[in-house]
Amino acid sequence: MVKPGDRILIGVSGGADSVCLLQILCSLQRQMGFSVNVLHVNHGVRPEAHRDGEYVKKLCMELQVPFYLEQVDMVGYAKEQGMSGEEAGRVLRYHLFETYRQKLQCNLVAVAHHQNDRAETLLFNLFRGTGIQGLASLRPVREHIIRPLLCLSREEIEQYLADKGMEYCQDVTNQSDDYSRNKIRHHVIPYAEREICGQAVAHMNETAAQLAEIGDYLELQTEEAFRACVLPDEDGVAFSIERLQSYHSMIQKRILLHAFELLTPYRKDITAAHVAGILHLLDVKGFGSVDLPYGLVAEKEYDRLSFVKKKKKDITESTCKDMTKKTQNEDVLTGELLWQQEWELIPGVWYDLSNLGKLFAKIVEEPEKVRYLCENIPTNRCTKYFDYDRIFSNVAIRTRRTGDYITCDAALHKKSIQDYMVNEKIPVKDRDRKWILADGNHVLWIPGYRISEYYKISKDTKRILVVEIQEEENGRTY
Repeated sequence: MVKPGDRILIGVSGGADSVCLLQILCSLQRQMGFSVNVLHVNHGVRPEAHRDGEYVKKLCMELQVPFYLEQVDMVGYAKEQGMSGEEAGRVLRYHLFETYRQKLQCNLVAVAHHQNDRAETLLFNLFRGTGIQGLASLRPVREHIIRPLLCLSREEIEQYLADKGMEYCQDVTNQSDDYSRNKIRHHVIPYAEREICGQAVAHMNETAAQLAEIGDYLELQTEEAFRACVLPDEDGVAFSIERLQSYHSMIQKRILLHAFELLTPYRKDITAAHVAGILHLLDVKGFGSVDLPYGLVAEKEYDRLSFVKKKKKDITESTCKDMTKKTQNEDVLTGELLWQQEWELIPGVWYDLSNLGKLFAKIVEEPEKVRYLCENIPTNRCTKYFDYDRIFSNVAIRTRRTGDYITCDAALHKKSIQDYMVNEKIPVKDRDRKWILADGNHVLWIPGYRISEYYKISKDTKRILVVEIQEEENGRTY
C-alpha cells in the first residue's frame, strides 16, 4: 500500500477506527519514509461534534501531524440532492478527501474501514441485489484510496487502543438504527456470530477477497472478448452474433452489460430479464428487437446485434441551414449560447463556442506521429487527445442532457454528469451552459475539467482525435 516518499492524507473522525489508523501510520512513517496529514470532517449533524474535531486537533498536535478541519451541511445536501443522509455524508467526505489530496499534493488517502465494515457492505449489497463486484465489497487498495485496517476486526482495533491507553470519541449516531448499515451492524452480524458461526465476519472477508479476484479476472476477459466481438457502428454499439455466442454465457452477459454501460450512465437499470431477453433474441431467426431502459433498443439483424437509441435528437431544419451557411461562407460554426443546441464535430472546422472560445479538431493517423503524441501527452487544460477507435458514434458538441455520464477511473466506473458537476461544485445556473464533447451519452470531455478515462490514448492507440480550444481573449492555443 505504501512506499518510501508517499504523502498520505488520513481521514480521522476521532472514533476508535480512525484513531487506531492514525496511531499505526504515525508509528510507521519514520521507519518507512512516508509523511502524513490529517483531515477531520464535521458533518454538521450533532451539536457536540465540534468536540470530536478538538480532540483530533489535540491528538495531531501531540503527534506533530498537520491537521485540517472542514465542516459541511450533510442534512441540507441530502435534501438538495434527494439522497439519504448516509450517502450524502459519504459523497461530501470523499469530495473533500480528493480536494485536500490535490491541495496538499498527497498521492494516497487512508481511510479506517475494517473487517466488520467489509462484511456489512457485502451483506448490504447482497440484500439490495448486486453482482460479483458488489459482493467483493470494500477493497484494500482502490486507485489512491488505501484501507490499512481491512485485515483487522473491530475487537482487535479496540483491544489495540486499550493496550495503548488511547482514548477515542463515541459518535451517538452510530448507536441508532436510523441507517440501514447500523441495523446490519447491530443485529444481523451479532446474530450470525452468536448463533451460526463465531468467525462469520472473518469468513465473509475471505469470500469478499476471493470475489474481488474473480471480478478482476472476469473484467479482463470481458474487455478482451468485447474487442473481439464489437463491430463498427455509427449509431451505437454493435456485435457479431457468431463471435458473441462463441463465448461462455457468463462472458456474453458481461459483454451486453458493458455495452449498456457505454450508452447509459448506470448499469443498475438493466435487469436480468433484459439480459435474458437479449440472449433469447440471438437465437431468433431473421429480425427482432428488445426494448431497454433509457430509450435504447437491442436489434437483431442477420448476424448483427445492435444497441441503438429509439429516437435520435435531431437538429432543427433552421439550425441545419444556419450551420451549412456558416460552414460554406466562414468555415466557422458559432454557438450563441442557445442551450440544447447540438453540432456534429467535423475535423477541420472551427467552432466558435462564445463563452468558451474557438474549438478545432483533427485526426492523426500516421504511425510515427501517433507514437510521438502518445509519448508527449499535453498537460494543459485546452488540448486533449482521444483514442479515435474507441469512439462509436459521431462526436457531438453540445450541452448536457439526461443520461449523460463520464468514466472517472481506470476501472471504467461511470458517474452521471449531474453527480460529477455537483461534486465539482459547478453552480446550478452554469451546469446547463457548460459545453461538452460526447459520444452518444458518454462524455469524452468537459472543457476546463476532465476527459473520460475510457477514451484516453495508450501504447495500443492507432488513431488519435486531437481537440484544441483557443482562448478567446488573447488568441493563444494551449
